[in-house]
Amino acid sequence: MSREPGIDAIETITRLYSAREPVPTLGACCFPGCWPIARNSPWNRARAAAKITLVAVGPARHNRWGGYKDLPYTSPDAACSI
Repeated sequence: MSREPGIDAIETITRLYSAREPVPTLGACCFPGCWPIARNSPWNRARAAAKITLVAVGPARHNRWGGYKDLPYTSPDAACSI
């Protein structure tokens, strides 16, 4: 998604993340469109325009039982509910 030109046409992206999930960290390293040096990538333009909202979902995992894809989900501290 970091180089997807359609990002320019959206109003907002809400990205769910967890401290126990390695995917966002790996994505930030592996996809050049997310690197700060790629200032004109669709992803970094959206970040600069404040179109990306990050939502912490607690210590969940991506695809495991009790994770945030296992709907309905409420984080352990009840700060996030999906």
